[in-house]
Amino acid sequence: MERRVSRGGRRLARSVSPYLCATAMIAALLTLLLFVRLAGKTSIIRDPGPDPADGRAKAYNLGRTQMAFWFFLIYVSYLVIWLVTDRLDTITPSLLGLMGISAGTALSEALIDSSKDTARSEQRRELSAERQALGQSVADLQSRRAGRDSTTATSSDDRVNRDSLDQQIQQGRMRLAQTDQQFSSLESTKSARAARGFLRDVMADRHGYSFHRFQIFAWTIVLGIMFMSSVYNSLAMPEFSATLLGLMGLSSGTYIGFKF
Repeated sequence: MERRVSRGGRRLARSVSPYLCATAMIAALLTLLLFVRLAGKTSIIRDPGPDPADGRAKAYNLGRTQMAFWFFLIYVSYLVIWLVTDRLDTITPSLLGLMGISAGTALSEALIDSSKDTARSEQRRELSAERQALGQSVADLQSRRAGRDSTTATSSDDRVNRDSLDQQIQQGRMRLAQTDQQFSSLESTKSARAARGFLRDVMADRHGYSFHRFQIFAWTIVLGIMFMSSVYNSLAMPEFSATLLGLMGLSSGTYIGFKF
């Protein structure tokens, strides 16, 4: 099999073994199929955390999806360019920066989620200890109140003491109800988001659609189209300018900032 490649105004021809070409394409296809299967069955590009309580799959994660998008785009392009031109050193510095931005986005997102999980776990421990102390305190106050009821004294001091105990018991019960509500709220946010469709998962969070998510998604698609056009037209990896990389980094930084 012969391929003709334009380079610097010249037409270069290289003979490509059909067996090598078929092997490379099969390897790329199998890798993609394996990834698609893992994406559907595992959490490889989904939100971290326990599965949703309703049994649905976890939502797709924007940072991990972006990292997978650039990986496969560069992976397949590198393979095609190597088969046609026999060039090995085709990864440009700007692509390393782009992969670094996508990997940094996913890593920063994971660190933020981990810190939030740690904070929630600490809050649950504190609330659990407070609930236990409040329950014991209310039980002691009720015991003292029952002891007052068993006496026959009806002096003004006894009535004041009983009223004071009643007030403390009421306050303890109110605080206990508040801690129960806070604990239930923390438990409800412990599990990951449930999947609601790919586009909705990557462009919306627990509070609905977000522009910072839409922004990073849109710029990823635009740069991906530019990337594929460059590979198709010139059989070479594109060299993104520092401005474009800065724009992608700004979008990713905005997304990570809103994660806080």
